[in-house]
Amino acid sequence: MNLSRLATLAIFFMMIMSAFVAVPTYNVGADEHEDDDGDGGPQPESFHATMTMDSLEDWTVDYYAEMDIEDSDEMREGLAGMCVNLGGDSDGNWITEECFNYWLEMMNSGDGGDDGGDGMGCPPGLTELQCDNLMSCMDENGDIICSMLEFQRNLYNICNDDDSHEFCYFDGEDGRAFFNNIFAYEDGDFGPEDLMEAIIDEYGTGTDDYNEPAAYDIQSFYIGEEDAGTYGIYPEFLYSVSPNFVCGNGEEVPFYYINDGEEDCGDGSDEQQYDEDGNETNWFDCHDGSEVWVSQVNDWEWNCPDGEDEYQEYYWGGNVYMYNGIVEDPEDIDSLIGGIGYYCGWQDDDEVEVFCATYGETDLSAGNYSILTT
Repeated sequence: MNLSRLATLAIFFMMIMSAFVAVPTYNVGADEHEDDDGDGGPQPESFHATMTMDSLEDWTVDYYAEMDIEDSDEMREGLAGMCVNLGGDSDGNWITEECFNYWLEMMNSGDGGDDGGDGMGCPPGLTELQCDNLMSCMDENGDIICSMLEFQRNLYNICNDDDSHEFCYFDGEDGRAFFNNIFAYEDGDFGPEDLMEAIIDEYGTGTDDYNEPAAYDIQSFYIGEEDAGTYGIYPEFLYSVSPNFVCGNGEEVPFYYINDGEEDCGDGSDEQQYDEDGNETNWFDCHDGSEVWVSQVNDWEWNCPDGEDEYQEYYWGGNVYMYNGIVEDPEDIDSLIGGIGYYCGWQDDDEVEVFCATYGETDLSAGNYSILTT
């Protein structure tokens, strides 16, 4: 028996009893309620209702249900997830009053009715098609299971038709403005100039002034008539990791193997060893001649002065620009041709695999050119 049926029967029962008793307030409990809708979700253990007779025609009815802790936590978690996905407060106040009222309306809609609620988390007010598209991107816990692009597209389609839904509001910090501009351009509502203006407003032109000092190198070269054509710049910046660890028996293992709980060296020297009294017996030598115990290696703290007791990866990166002519002043951008960027494209004509790389390409005619690396 569901909650609405119980409330109706309780009111009917109290109205009959009012003809025989003169007590204006009644308390009704339905403990150990086991009849449910068979959906396997959280179910109340008992219902309680209080009916106060304001007059023979008017009654005030208050009721509540009790659930065990596990089911209650499960329901709150699901409701919080739904509220966040509908644009709720991500700072912890997930279950807002407006979202909770949405949830009540959804629950009271039964099989959906005319409000679009389907009883499985679909917000009221959506058409059946909109609801199906939106819910196809979320699992039963409200987690997004489709691509972010598809999810954002579904939101855009719904909000572009009617932006009164709570989840249509965004604060401009979640990236939706960028997606919306792309979709508007894709649908023909934006021209290319409008799209570029929106992107520049969002991310800037990339030519802002920077006052931080930087080391740079300029190399110049000449292209002859016979060598004119398309040229590409594919930078290979340096990358290095901590050197291998040399075991006590001369073997070598990757540095991140040290103190990982498994003996990878044949003599076990990559793990802390102890004598019969429980004292440490093997150590790690720092660059300055100091020593730390092997148990202190890779423990997320620099115990050696230079931090060489922790596994480290080193990346060297920078920017590469190409100029016309012989350039001496890197701040003179009048002759700037362009720079490298991160680009992705189809790897083959089948358009199945995507290839991404950092590079720059341009057509060069005969003449002098300069490459600036910062």
